[in-house]
Amino acid sequence: MKKIAMLSLLTALAFPAFAADTPAKGKEASPPQQTSSGQSDAAKEMPAATDAAASQTCWSARKCSGKVLNHKDRHNCKNSGGKSWSDRNGTCYNL
Repeated sequence: MKKIAMLSLLTALAFPAFAADTPAKGKEASPPQQTSSGQSDAAKEMPAATDAAASQTCWSARKCSGKVLNHKDRHNCKNSGGKSWSDRNGTCYNL
């Protein structure tokens, strides 16, 4: 009996992190903490899909000049009447 008690005591002392990982009953997990820039840590880890879409630009005139029509992909730019399109790297393509 003493061996079992000592074994359970040593196990509890050796692995205290397992007890701290789960929230207590009745308590909710806290939301992600905000950083000084206003974004949560979870938002910084996820890639922003809007950045990738906004970096493609559809132009109304040739040589990526004129008005910006939208930020669609090349195929949809041509279908919406665009004359040129620039990709994420800034390379201009005439349509």
